Amino acid sequence: MKRAGEIFSNHVESEDEREEFLKYAYLLDSSIRQLEEQFISIAEIESITSGACMVCSLFLNGVLVTATVGDCGAVLIDSKNNIVEISRPHRSSFKKERGRIEEAGGYVRGNRVFGRLQPSRTLGDLDSKELHDGVVIAVGDITVTPILSDPTTEQEYEPLLIMGTDGVVDILS
Repeated sequence: MKRAGEIFSNHVESEDEREEFLKYAYLLDSSIRQLEEQFISIAEIESITSGACMVCSLFLNGVLVTATVGDCGAVLIDSKNNIVEISRPHRSSFKKERGRIEEAGGYVRGNRVFGRLQPSRTLGDLDSKELHDGVVIAVGDITVTPILSDPTTEQEYEPLLIMGTDGVVDILS
């Protein structure tokens, strides 16, 4: 399975193009922050402690920008039915996320943050976020993938984008 970053680095031709892609990434990143703020405002008023995960994509000018928060993800299927991984879920059982959690002062027990929450990044989940600030976060991973041509044949194509939450991602990974 290829990673979107490999495709991105092979298709960026200029610094101006890179800057254009990064503007799209910033747009999704700031949207996640605003969504988290709104989610928390409503949760505090309604006494909601649960949360949500999200994956979304924005396709503009031949570029697919994807944001992931939590245990969800996205893949592209190219013209030869190859799976190109666009994003990975944020799970406390993954080494990188476990390290981030522990560095922030949290712990993982039974592959769950604080022994209770499997995704390590979420929107909401105030009960887990209040245990220790900065452990469960709403910071998304943003990927930028040019969809100018099939990465395997260099010919124009229309890839299939599949996005899903934990159950779908488990099948695709």
